[in-house]
Amino acid sequence: MNEELKALLDKSKGREVEIHSFLRKNKKNKQLDSLFHQAHEDVFQQINCLDCANCCKTTSPIFRDADIRRISKHLRMKEAAFVPTY
Repeated sequence: MNEELKALLDKSKGREVEIHSFLRKNKKNKQLDSLFHQAHEDVFQQINCLDCANCCKTTSPIFRDADIRRISKHLRMKEAAFVPTY
């Protein structure tokens, strides 16, 4: 694992409650959302996910009700069938 990434992960250990509290308080903060998406794009210009794939290995996707409606409609399946299938 990249040493810089390992250092960031180590720094965040033990701060989960603080981090989750910050994210909850700023959930509707559009500026934070914009900054996150820009950082996401910047990082993906530099990192090949296939080198690590840790996100995919350790974090399952989060599907909101709106996502389930949209995706199941696209797949032409009932919303109730989407969750157990995917």
